Amino acid sequence: AVCVLNIGEKDANIKLTIFFEDKEPLEGFTAVCKSRRTNHIRLDRIVNDKGEKIPKEVPYSVLVESDTEIVVQHSRMDVSQAEMTLMSTIAY
Repeated sequence: AVCVLNIGEKDANIKLTIFFEDKEPLEGFTAVCKSRRTNHIRLDRIVNDKGEKIPKEVPYSVLVESDTEIVVQHSRMDVSQAEMTLMSTIAY
């Protein structure tokens, strides 16, 4: 998930670009985080403007862009084994 925190006074229009090791990026993913709210964007559920989803079991990176200042926490859960692992990163 990409967890967005918007403490500003205006809604944040968010654009996500998904980058891969061996193919062109997927673009056209958008979301909104209302003013003074949070939005948890589930990357396993989001669909872009062409109806494409992020492929499963493929390494990728996410570029998060916004038209206003936000805080982003990116969390990934490894469910490939019984003992699940959670990794989280925060960017300002």
